[in-house]
Amino acid sequence: MEPIPHPAKAVSPVRIAYEILALSGLALELGTIIYKWAALPAVIPTHFGFSGQADDWSSKKWLLLLPGLSLVLYIGLTWLSRYPRKLNYPWQVTARNAKLQYDLAASLVDVLKAELVWLFAIITWQAIRVAVGEAVGLGIAFLPIVLVVMGATVIIYLYRASQIG
Repeated sequence: MEPIPHPAKAVSPVRIAYEILALSGLALELGTIIYKWAALPAVIPTHFGFSGQADDWSSKKWLLLLPGLSLVLYIGLTWLSRYPRKLNYPWQVTARNAKLQYDLAASLVDVLKAELVWLFAIITWQAIRVAVGEAVGLGIAFLPIVLVVMGATVIIYLYRASQIG
């Protein structure tokens, strides 16, 4: 069956806000690295365990990987939010519900993009703080909070999308 095309629509102010949020996360992540680079020791934390404690250390050059990954996620998810018809849906998309389903899915991708970029920005920030002795790890609550926030985002999307039918 041929997918129903996504009708042209102006981007909503909420989606623009998600975009600004994602871009500000990227800027903070890169800006923090640039600002703190000279003060960083040669070895920094590169992995945090379930407890939030650093459990692996490596060269500070590793830190450059995080904004690179953030940028790849940003670009990929930005592309995907522009083409929500390429996503798989757990229900049938029809001519009647296509516009709402596609708009809601594009918003989900934009929210997840902002959440993921900020996740990397926070990890970068904390890795730098641990490296310079200002912190001891991410904290025991970090992983549960991330799982709850991202899980809630997906659950809310699934509920709203199922109501569209």
